[in-house]
Amino acid sequence: MRSDAVLSELARLGFSNMMDFMNITGEDDAFVDLSEITREQAAAISELTVEDYVEGRGDDAREVRRVKVKLADKKAPLELLGKYLQLFADRVEHSGPGGGPIQHENYEYVVDFGEDIPSDEVAAELNGHGGH
Repeated sequence: MRSDAVLSELARLGFSNMMDFMNITGEDDAFVDLSEITREQAAAISELTVEDYVEGRGDDAREVRRVKVKLADKKAPLELLGKYLQLFADRVEHSGPGGGPIQHENYEYVVDFGEDIPSDEVAAELNGHGGH
């Protein structure tokens, strides 16, 4: 399996949106519309429930179809994509023995070039341009 296929599938799940499956006809009227979804959009559906029932009684009775769509979790795919894209910095904490502070020592180096060497030769020696 190619990595771009895996990344595409993670993107489908992570960027899915319920509005891709709804049709809003008025202020309070919205319904699930699966008539034109693509295979890519369908990949984000983790659960689909269809219920047919009769609501009301007598002349007021009407047949109702309730469709429930549950989309796949978005958090996990987005985290995986974020890690792949290195959007999140992993913190690594270092500690010394027993979880304490890291022990360190300061060293001081003293270089004695002698008093008879002129100071410009000392500077040249320190800068890696030894004059000898």
